[in-house]
Amino acid sequence: MLRILFETGMRSGELLSLYVGDVTYDDHGDPIVRIVDRRDDPNDPRINPPQVKTLERELPISHELYEKLQHYISAVRFYTPNARTHPLLFVNHRGGEYQGSPMTDKNFQLEVKRVVAVRPDRFKDIRRHGFRHNFNVHLTDKLDIYSAQGKPLSDKERLDIRKTLNGHKGDGSGDVYERNATRAKAMKAMSGFQGKQAAVLKEALTQAKQGKGIVDDDDI
Repeated sequence: MLRILFETGMRSGELLSLYVGDVTYDDHGDPIVRIVDRRDDPNDPRINPPQVKTLERELPISHELYEKLQHYISAVRFYTPNARTHPLLFVNHRGGEYQGSPMTDKNFQLEVKRVVAVRPDRFKDIRRHGFRHNFNVHLTDKLDIYSAQGKPLSDKERLDIRKTLNGHKGDGSGDVYERNATRAKAMKAMSGFQGKQAAVLKEALTQAKQGKGIVDDDDI
């Protein structure tokens, strides 16, 4: 489950609303997961089913993730009691009367805590929305690399790509990520500049103490 969140940046509600059939291929033969708004779904027995709060869309996934999901479907979910009574992808695997039922938000939270408990040194800061934020940070890097390869993207194109992948209805949310990315780059650049300045000043002070004079102002 967490691998899907990492690769796609989808919300946890979208993750828990996936059907088995939503893991598929697009018209070009590339693996995808489909985000579909199935509000008031008669196939969902959960009292408070998770909601898809963004636009419907198709999200690309790696072939490795596709194979892992198909293995889960055919070798794990298929043999879980009661799992085949509904089409929801992720199910409860704990024993008891709810075994095989669609995974609830509470189940999801418990699974995240279980993962964190295994490697608290690596996963202690995991948050459900953190995967979406992390996805957008990596998306910024990919857009920058694409532009640096001689195919510069306009601000509108960057926002459109981000809006499509995140399922945003408008540019507002994507603009927030773009501003955050710009701020991070500015801070990194300033940090590097200040580091260089500090090194030059330190060298100047060292030379002054040794009686060699102060370096030229243009070097500082």
